[in-house]
Amino acid sequence: MIARAGLAMALMSGAAIAQTVQPSDFNGDWTAGDPSACVLFRDSENFAMRIENGVMQGLESSCDMRDPVPVRGMGALLFDMSCGGEGETWTYRALFMQDGPDHLILVQDGLAQTLSRCLNTQPSGAGTPSK
Repeated sequence: MIARAGLAMALMSGAAIAQTVQPSDFNGDWTAGDPSACVLFRDSENFAMRIENGVMQGLESSCDMRDPVPVRGMGALLFDMSCGGEGETWTYRALFMQDGPDHLILVQDGLAQTLSRCLNTQPSGAGTPSK
């Protein structure tokens, strides 16, 4: 009985460790469209955004992902987003969580969406929008 309890505790500890997530886990190019036909930073049905080094770059905008807070037991991080684009600035909060290595769940302002990791990653700095 004691051995089983010890094994159960070890397994639960391993599960908690496996759910530890870092901001860099979200790095990559992500799309709601066809992951084999991603188009970075341009209006397209396969529009893709890039997350790199704590910055989320989208269509004519960019957001600094600040003050990550782990969401206990979910393998997710909640960020304060500080954004700029087209002469405007704004802030909001967003929750990021991976569903396996190739899917990102993004929850923001009452919207939840699942994005796929792009298969045709473009070089860093390619078509980067300005703030």
